Amino acid sequence: MDLDQLKQCWRREAGAEMHVALDAGTVSQWIEARAKDVNRDVRQRLQREVANYIPMLLVLSVMMLMQGVSLTRVLFVAGLNLAVGAIVATLWHSERRLTGLPLDRSLHEVLEDLLVRVDAASRAYEVAYVGFFASAMIAMAATAWWQAGLGVWFTAALVGGGLAVLWARRSGHAYVGRMFGPYRSELADCLRELDRL
Repeated sequence: MDLDQLKQCWRREAGAEMHVALDAGTVSQWIEARAKDVNRDVRQRLQREVANYIPMLLVLSVMMLMQGVSLTRVLFVAGLNLAVGAIVATLWHSERRLTGLPLDRSLHEVLEDLLVRVDAASRAYEVAYVGFFASAMIAMAATAWWQAGLGVWFTAALVGGGLAVLWARRSGHAYVGRMFGPYRSELADCLRELDRL
């Protein structure tokens, strides 16, 4: 909802006979409330993403170790924990940066900073996501090399791994766009409306 729609809504609620004048302070308070809502929503979304990865990591680790404990399995589980841990740490760090947003500046500066932090969170998540796939493909290629040498399976693992990383890049970019896009556009709308005051 943009500023003009809000004004019309308030005028309808106030009645046709009353003309509600919106001063800059009221609009600024409304924009500030929207920015706080976006900040809260992004932080909650990041927390939900972390909550998705941790059970997945635990289930895979337990399943691997239930099949028997060997050096290979322990190294695989450790690598998996590091790769998924990097994603979780990235999400946690992004959420902490949004929590620590200083609000003692002008509303315009806070909105710009929030937009920069949301963009940084989306880029960091995308890099961690693609890095996870890349590390998994490296592990697969190393396993193919270890099991079969430099033959057909190693080449297939390299080609398949490269294609999987390209797919992860595209799907990660699309996912991050769907995940953070509405928040970016909401903040950009807030900035445009604030500039019109």
